[in-house]
Amino acid sequence: MYWEQKKEIDTLLELDGQKDLMRRSSILGQQAGAVQKALNYMVLGQQKTSADLKDFTYEKAMLKDALSDYFIQGAVVAQLFDIDVDELLAIGVNRLAEFKKTNFAGLQLG
Repeated sequence: MYWEQKKEIDTLLELDGQKDLMRRSSILGQQAGAVQKALNYMVLGQQKTSADLKDFTYEKAMLKDALSDYFIQGAVVAQLFDIDVDELLAIGVNRLAEFKKTNFAGLQLG
């Protein structure tokens, strides 16, 4: 999936200023904020209505947009440093498993 879009990232990074780390850092931070905003809207909506999260069609679309922007910006940064996204996902899964072992030892997780 990502690998098919890798050329899109390559063409972006060829544009003037797109390899600037301050720019990349700023954009990544803005996208993280958009994810947080979308999640906050869902939390507030749920508190006001006691609705199930699956009922938040608009908010879910907003979250999907924000997450997709955040993920692609992460992929851009990874590509800048020649870091394989598959490797990042594998590392993340391993770190999550280790976190669960460390923080939830003895609990039945399903």
